[in-house]
Amino acid sequence: MSSPNHWKSRTVLVVAAAIVATLMFVPYGWAAIYPFQLFNTFIHEAGHAIATVATGGVVHEFVVNPDTSGHVMRRGGFTPLVASAGYLGSVIAGAALLYAGRKRKWARPTLLGLGAATLFVTAVFAGGGGMVMSLTAFALYAAGLGILWFGKRQDECGKSQAKYVAFGALVLLAAVVFSALIGGLVASLVGIGMGAAAIFVGLYASRFVQHLTVLVLGVKISLDGLNSLAVLWNITGQGHDHNDAANMAEAVGMTPEFWAITWALMSVAVIAGAFWMFWRR
Repeated sequence: MSSPNHWKSRTVLVVAAAIVATLMFVPYGWAAIYPFQLFNTFIHEAGHAIATVATGGVVHEFVVNPDTSGHVMRRGGFTPLVASAGYLGSVIAGAALLYAGRKRKWARPTLLGLGAATLFVTAVFAGGGGMVMSLTAFALYAAGLGILWFGKRQDECGKSQAKYVAFGALVLLAAVVFSALIGGLVASLVGIGMGAAAIFVGLYASRFVQHLTVLVLGVKISLDGLNSLAVLWNITGQGHDHNDAANMAEAVGMTPEFWAITWALMSVAVIAGAFWMFWRR
């Protein structure tokens, strides 16, 4: 069998899908995919937040919960677009990653762009209290990591790094406490962790690993987006009125079930289109 470095994009996609399927069904595989499920929630809420700001609104709270649920509290914004941007946004993100996986040379800029966008959303939105609180938490995380990195450099030069490690750890602890107090701990950890990981892979991994990473993310985010819509259909059928479909129905009309199935059909079309564009010569 040829080296993975010479595999065609279709082969890499099959491998990516096999990795995702294996992790979904093997015992304890959920532990490996759990961060990606949180990341899908992060993308979903980012869709709401970006749509809110883009249509003149203000985001007051951006929360991701450990159980993979989340919410955005806002004032203003165009409700039909904001309500649709969560579910459709995550599906579009997955489809975009699948499309970017068509060519290996696109993988590196895709990962760098994804990482930068994730860190930006984290810095601007994560937590409650608005942008100032979110930026403060992000600055504390950045300062703590920067101090630890500087300490590592000092150690490489033969100088003691103990004081830098202690001070950096203290700043990171302050960042964790502060982001927990404003309700943005999970969102901050997911955003910084996944954003930094995407940039790291984009800068230092082999081209094959970069390509495989883009396609694994594309497959997983697409599947999670579709699964979220299945969950939405279930909760609308049970009469829950605190969800995006209910908000859409209140703003535009029709029933929550109508919007849940409409978004589901649109999402299937988007994902199918992405796979078709990927697979065609």
